[in-house]
Amino acid sequence: LSTVIAQIVLTFQSGFATAQGQMMVENIPFMHAIATVAMEHQGLGEDALGTVLIIWTVGTLFVGAAFFALGYLKVGSIVYHIPRQVIVGCIGGIGIFLVRT
Repeated sequence: LSTVIAQIVLTFQSGFATAQGQMMVENIPFMHAIATVAMEHQGLGEDALGTVLIIWTVGTLFVGAAFFALGYLKVGSIVYHIPRQVIVGCIGGIGIFLVRT
């Protein structure tokens, strides 16, 4: 549902010609780390699940607010200054993480 909402908003409100709303695979290592820490401290029960869901929710709201602020301040074009090799390297690192876990 969030991807559909993001796509609709980006289609009609973005200044980028090919804006896309999608789940970002970059989040997986962070979500995994959060879940691992919660399970180490609280076990595999409902307490750990509740902790993970609350942390993911707060993190998502924080990132959403940060992205909104960046868009509001019109600094989204800064992404064009990141070298392509850096982006490819980050995506490759995520692929390695996914294969290893």
